[in-house]
Amino acid sequence: MIARLLLLIVASAPASAQMPAAGGDLPEEVEAFVEARAGWLESFKAWAEGRGEAPFRQPARLSIPAGEPVIGGAEGAQLVRSARTPVVLKAADEAELRDVLLGSQRAHGLATVRVKVVAVTPAGGGFDLELRVEAEAPGGGSAVDPAWQAVSTVNVSLRQTSAAGEAPVEWGCVGVRVAAWERASRTKDLFIERTLGVLSGDERAAELLSVGMDRWAQRLDDPSRSSWFGHHGIAAGDVNGDGRPDLLVGMPSGLPNMLLVQQPDGTVRDVAREVGLAWLDDTKGVLLADMDGDGRQDAVSSLGHVLVVQRQDERGRFQMAGWGVAPDEAAFYGVSAADVDGDGDLDLFGARYVSTRYGDSVPAPFEDARNGPSNVLFLNDGGRFVDATAAAGLDAGGGRFSLQGTFGDFDLDGDPDLYVVNDFGRNQLFVNAEGRFVDEAPAFGVEDQGAGMGASWSDFDRDGDLDLYVTNMFSSAGRRVAFQEGFAPERNQEERAAIRRLSLGNSLLVREGDRFVDRSEEAGVRMGRWAWGAVFVDLNADGFDDLISPAGFLTGPKPGDL
Repeated sequence: MIARLLLLIVASAPASAQMPAAGGDLPEEVEAFVEARAGWLESFKAWAEGRGEAPFRQPARLSIPAGEPVIGGAEGAQLVRSARTPVVLKAADEAELRDVLLGSQRAHGLATVRVKVVAVTPAGGGFDLELRVEAEAPGGGSAVDPAWQAVSTVNVSLRQTSAAGEAPVEWGCVGVRVAAWERASRTKDLFIERTLGVLSGDERAAELLSVGMDRWAQRLDDPSRSSWFGHHGIAAGDVNGDGRPDLLVGMPSGLPNMLLVQQPDGTVRDVAREVGLAWLDDTKGVLLADMDGDGRQDAVSSLGHVLVVQRQDERGRFQMAGWGVAPDEAAFYGVSAADVDGDGDLDLFGARYVSTRYGDSVPAPFEDARNGPSNVLFLNDGGRFVDATAAAGLDAGGGRFSLQGTFGDFDLDGDPDLYVVNDFGRNQLFVNAEGRFVDEAPAFGVEDQGAGMGASWSDFDRDGDLDLYVTNMFSSAGRRVAFQEGFAPERNQEERAAIRRLSLGNSLLVREGDRFVDRSEEAGVRMGRWAWGAVFVDLNADGFDDLISPAGFLTGPKPGDL
């Protein structure tokens, strides 16, 4: 089985606390404290890892949520989460507090702890911190010594204990509250990194995929013509009909696309050159789908501003079957397909982000940009792909910086509707009314004005209607800056709120009657780092869809940064 390590959210994920409102600009010494990750934070981290004294210089009022209900699990794994009722502890219960943060299994292995300041609020001679604490230990692979990971949202109240004007400034802790925590433990690997093992049967594929883009930037003749940002180029499907999933992988300019066909022993062999799919052009998006209804998987590749459709013939080779050309040179990023016009074949929607290279276009206004390239709908007319964007109403709302479009019949009327995810602003929900689309995102409450990157439909709560998970950027640095009282004084309140939303994280939008309601906090799926996309899938076969979300661009490199 082909497997890559992803950020995995099984049935639920750690909840993020609400952003505290800042009371004013931060004092210089506080800014220095936070940026340097020094003093109390370093002591806190050392104490959490069991390698230092407790950082509570004054008796601290400690509180934790009560209870540890098991909320999910599979063979060899368990997931527990805090209840909502707080319990006040004595300062002497520091050991219990550490068990809450790390998990009762911490004694079986030395924990590695990461601490991140999410928000800072000046308060009465000091400041309040919202921390995200992550800890993990490898374990010994047994039931008594499992591998485990713990995630906590911790609110800490620090006050200056040194005299006014005295240097250095010293801080004392007067309160700690664990707002939420979650722990996962396992006795065996649920996901195993097998990239090199899977690629071992093909030296060329192993060479291409086992190193980063920095290596190829030094080796390609003209790396400046490639944009290696924002590639959505991977698709899965049983190409040869042997019952095993294969992978079509899109690559940047100068590197060939690959079709990795899975072998009986679990390795793969790249057959792209043999079957006619080894394009050398910059390919940001790929799709495997039966475009002509003959039962075989066909291929769609975004070669810059052109969507190329290749039909798979009886011999397993891919022949040019059509193409769609955008009205300008802005590249296609995400590619999706559905029978939009109801004629029995699949049509194509291409989401476009920037021009040929990232940075060629500057979004304006930053929080609600409409100066990006237009997306394109191509109707499939017997293998001839016709630009029907304007006729279908998909040119409404101005050109946005779109990364993905995903089809789903959310209104249950039998035709596909379209949700478009836009970076730097509002997303769009296009309701299909007999082949013409109308943006109804405001009416249904799904604009989700953030740094949108991906989305997935699912009836995850099994109530008969489709819900929506939207991935955005989470940035602790952005939250610390944007939520200060003095942030962007030239902007109005609505604009400041929109900019703050850009760093808030992901959204679980649940259909409730005629609208969607944001249930991200209750479900604990807000914080997904820099989440490029998401897919609902029932990983543990319990009848409920779980979430897999790939994440990238971790902030750093700073000691203690997540």
